[in-house]
Amino acid sequence: VHCKTKHRNRQVTHLYNKILRRFASTNRRFCFANEIFCTFAASFGTRESRQKRKHKFGLQMKEFTIRLERESERREVENLIREAFWNVYRPGCLEHYVMHTLRNDEAFIPELNFVMETEDGLIGQVMCMRAEIQLDGGGVLPIMTLGPIGILPAFKRQGYGKALLDFVLDKATAMGFGAVCFEGNIDFYGKSGFVLASTYSVRYHGFEGDAPFFLCKELKKGYLDNVSGEYTTPKGYFVNESECEEFDKLFPPKEKQTLPGQLW
Repeated sequence: VHCKTKHRNRQVTHLYNKILRRFASTNRRFCFANEIFCTFAASFGTRESRQKRKHKFGLQMKEFTIRLERESERREVENLIREAFWNVYRPGCLEHYVMHTLRNDEAFIPELNFVMETEDGLIGQVMCMRAEIQLDGGGVLPIMTLGPIGILPAFKRQGYGKALLDFVLDKATAMGFGAVCFEGNIDFYGKSGFVLASTYSVRYHGFEGDAPFFLCKELKKGYLDNVSGEYTTPKGYFVNESECEEFDKLFPPKEKQTLPGQLW
């Protein structure tokens, strides 16, 4: 990895740790369900639900379908997310439990709860939530956020993640949402039009200065013009770790490992 990339990753990790310390006094911890994933994924410009594309390294993307999640496959999808995030940002993961709780949250958008499927079965998932920006002049501006978004390890870095992301953004635009904000890696999400939220004078709650992980994209041109305010992550993304441990017992046993690059 290039030395500049290593230096940037150390800076981002330091910033994440500063945020996490804000929750250290409670038994609840925020799960960055939609952050740095598929950092070095190849860029694919399609916005169709079914397609075939050549990966830039010569791999063949399989034909896939993107459709709404079915209630009967919820546990399967939770296991998919568990596989996608296991030991990535921490020993084990929380994202599958976050997904489980978000489905019952009033901010959940069922019309934007998609799975990606190939001949091999389900390989990816994305869900979206209603959110808002607290305006400095008073009032709120409705927006949306997304996540978890995940791809099975065997299908990562092949373009599926970007295809799924672009698809859900198109659907959100068609539904009338004006903008989306969330935590992520600009190296990956920038390929889908995301910029640092500070570009639009939108601040991250509890964070002083520009937050290099806090991203934003307008879905309606001009929606964030002359907007100045603060974004607060929906409460549904805060989960109880003890409850997650109990929930995790419903899935096949997996070894938790402490690995280089984990955030906590």
